[in-house]
Amino acid sequence: MSFNLKSKGKFAALLAALIISVSVTGCANTDEKTSSTNSSTVTKDSVSTASIASDESLDSNMFTDRDKEVGYDESSAVMVAFSSSGATASSDSVSVSGSKVTVKSEGTYIVTGTTSDGQIIVDADNKTKVQIVLKNASVTCKSSAALYVKQADKVFVTTAKDTENTLASTGDYVQKDDNNVDAAVFAKDDITFNGEGKLTVTSEKGHGIVSKDDLKLTSGEYNITAASHALSGKNSIRIASGTYTLTSGKDGLYAENTDDTSKGFLYIADGKFTVKLQR
Repeated sequence: MSFNLKSKGKFAALLAALIISVSVTGCANTDEKTSSTNSSTVTKDSVSTASIASDESLDSNMFTDRDKEVGYDESSAVMVAFSSSGATASSDSVSVSGSKVTVKSEGTYIVTGTTSDGQIIVDADNKTKVQIVLKNASVTCKSSAALYVKQADKVFVTTAKDTENTLASTGDYVQKDDNNVDAAVFAKDDITFNGEGKLTVTSEKGHGIVSKDDLKLTSGEYNITAASHALSGKNSIRIASGTYTLTSGKDGLYAENTDDTSKGFLYIADGKFTVKLQR
């Protein structure tokens, strides 16, 4: 079973659709805030419509095969390694300045190591697809996003099997260009998260993960703590599966597009959710 939630104006998504501080697995248990009928009204901070999506439409309409692909070719990938002395990269497709690395070309980039004040930036052609594999990587940025997708066609963030990874932002956000970067992970374009590992995302002063386009999560385990929204997508948030622990000062999941009423929706096919609000 899956359910497709589309917003009407402001969408306080997770609290409208799911149960606060309760785990929801697969075919969700329902209470007074949700309904098991094919068309229902769910009320919290806003009104949303919930309907069951067919299995046939799930993958073809909401996810591509690559969204779900967790494999990668390590032999041809570019290695990016963080350490206390900075960062290194095995290819000139990555520029390095101290502990800040900028991915400029299409390809797969395997990120390892730890930095207490570094950053991964994707700034490539708008037709470029980039895969970032987190392999026991821990990146903290003190004044901006730990992962900042400035430009690309699409970015895939994959957690390697049996690894634990962290992307965190601390302190106030300092704006360095025309984008209002306000999340530990901030993407101007489409971004997909998948994998067989764990990812912890922390934002002391802003959102956890933000996409100004489509935000997709198809597999993996996520622990997200944010002062504002945990997950935010302008055009959509689409979840195929995975395990999610969301602790936020505002909404667990938030989707809104004031320019196009056909967008700004949340789609959940499966997954386990634990939601905690700190208001």
